[in-house]
Amino acid sequence: MLRSPVIRVLLLAVLSLAAAAPARAAEPLPFASLSPGDEDAYEATVTEGIPFAITGAPRLSPVHVVVARSPEMADADLVDFFGLSASLTDVGVYRGLSKIGGWAGTPGTYFWQARAFWSAGGSSHAGLGPVRRLVITAPSNAMPILERSEGRSAARTHLRGKFRSYRRGRARRIRCARVSRMEIRCRVSWRFRDLRYAGRVEITASSDEVLVTHSRIHRRA
Repeated sequence: MLRSPVIRVLLLAVLSLAAAAPARAAEPLPFASLSPGDEDAYEATVTEGIPFAITGAPRLSPVHVVVARSPEMADADLVDFFGLSASLTDVGVYRGLSKIGGWAGTPGTYFWQARAFWSAGGSSHAGLGPVRRLVITAPSNAMPILERSEGRSAARTHLRGKFRSYRRGRARRIRCARVSRMEIRCRVSWRFRDLRYAGRVEITASSDEVLVTHSRIHRRA
């Protein structure tokens, strides 16, 4: 089983493209180029995705990248799954970004593989690129861990500045948990008059001095 529901749903969506026609076993794809290169290293990042690019995929075929903790690319070891989009300017080139944070923000060795699906001659085809190694190193200017207390304080300041109902409300609650080294997510709720407000606030440190805060709040009677 895939650990992430999002990864599982995306994978099932891609596989369904080939379900209508007789399927053939996966075959190796001779991509003309793959980036990152084998054993390329990137500094850990929590604010940007790592760029991927390939050339040589079958024309108009859905192309995606799978990232795992082991070279066997077993489902249980998958940490990322994302699609690549065909370039509008470079013929035959597909590009995409990994997710932000998560494995890309955690030093270690990972493995990635480009995959494609297409139909030809009444049959569906699945193509696999070579498994490449990718190394995430500790950032050269490593920032300290964003503490939950800092995230809670930033969430409270954000809510006070953005929501009058929070400033004048009652039964205010903030519960925070760590998402990654530099990201805290807080579940919040409060009441104002006869309405209940609830949602979450996400706090990400873009540097050791700057916090970026986003909120998604819903109002209910």
